[in-house]
Amino acid sequence: MERIAEVNRRLALTDPLTGLPNRRHLERYLDRVLVRGVLAASHQTGSRLRPFSLVLFDVDDFKRFNERHGYVAGDEVLSVLGRTLSRACPTLTARLGGDEFVALLPGKAIDEAREAARHMAKAVAGDPALSVHGVTVSVGVAALNTGMNRWQDLLAAADLDLRRRRSPTRPLPEGCDLRYLGAHSLGTRWPSRQARHTESPARARPPP
Repeated sequence: MERIAEVNRRLALTDPLTGLPNRRHLERYLDRVLVRGVLAASHQTGSRLRPFSLVLFDVDDFKRFNERHGYVAGDEVLSVLGRTLSRACPTLTARLGGDEFVALLPGKAIDEAREAARHMAKAVAGDPALSVHGVTVSVGVAALNTGMNRWQDLLAAADLDLRRRRSPTRPLPEGCDLRYLGAHSLGTRWPSRQARHTESPARARPPP
């Protein structure tokens, strides 16, 4: 009975499609390690926060991909992407839900986290099962700071960073263009915003 209970517990904390920790697992981990660990220790002792960063990944134009190739192909992309990110991340990678994934980087400050995010984005760009479809990801990075009291604050900061990088009206800092990193690493150019309304993400155009 104990073995069955353990199996059921693991299943409840695992995403069935990717085999990664699911959102419930992620939330429990963040509650234990971040809220009751890093944040509580800092509040109780008045010491500096230990570095802790989070990277958020979102598949570009995934709805359009599903419409063009079907949900079976979409599921396979998510499964491959999960494995690729998990291999590239030194700690914990989880599926947040839908086409969103999270990588947790305890002990890493923002600059180290950005470098780790670049490494993971390059891994995505270099995976032939993803590059054959022109699949790319948008990336948001955030580090814990003294204004944060909940793990949700860290996730919201990463989400905001992702949306800012994805916005075509906001110039990106030099060397931080993670959205286009996947396409450039493949030797392709991501279509303009206007072109994305008419083209599938599986048809990244080669440079002139």
